[in-house]
Amino acid sequence: MKAIEIAKEVFKIEAESISDLTSHLDENFNQAVEFIFHSQGRCIVSGMG
Repeated sequence: MKAIEIAKEVFKIEAESISDLTSHLDENFNQAVEFIFHSQGRCIVSGMG
């Protein structure tokens, strides 16, 4: 498989995963955003995967 074909497949999988996440957004997400927005100081965001 060529690099471009692999990249296209990866992007397709990632796009589907992101699309699936929309059904999990609820009031908890909004509360987290509001908490971060109104906090003083810095917010460190870290992720892996």
